[in-house]
Amino acid sequence: ILSKGNIIYPDQLFEGVEKTLIEKPIEKNRLFMYLTQQIISREGEVYRLSTDEFEKDLIEWAISQTKGNQVKAAKLLGISRVMLHERLGKYGLLEN
Repeated sequence: ILSKGNIIYPDQLFEGVEKTLIEKPIEKNRLFMYLTQQIISREGEVYRLSTDEFEKDLIEWAISQTKGNQVKAAKLLGISRVMLHERLGKYGLLEN
């Protein structure tokens, strides 16, 4: 979780955590206790969930920076256009 201040907002968390929080900021120490419980209950999944969410955010950022140009976004990320297209599908980011 990356946060510049003392407050972490729900949109900064991976999907499973975000759905369970009230739509207001909470203090980091309360969040730490909550996340510790979630980590224990999701043993074996935490790394994948965290990296998937980070990858999705990174891809969304690259697509935004390149105004939707997938070739440029892939180059910016240092991956192939095919890999980017696969990830866009994985995260439901393909435009119809």
